[in-house]
Amino acid sequence: MSDVLVTAEQAADAVGVTKSAIHVWVHRGRLKHVKKDGKKHLYRLADVFEAERLAQDKYRHKGENGNAEAF
Repeated sequence: MSDVLVTAEQAADAVGVTKSAIHVWVHRGRLKHVKKDGKKHLYRLADVFEAERLAQDKYRHKGENGNAEAF
């Protein structure tokens, strides 16, 4: 699975987020493209799932006021 390459749209569909979320992850350094196909960046599907997991972990650790909770 780690060698499967997908576009931002396919990546978003695979993990149930918007294409904009994929671009945010890229901008924040959580996801990097590995290849270009014309104008489209391609991402490793395994990397997309890892970026989604990291985003979920960060979301879970936020308190109601948006600050990280102490564990």
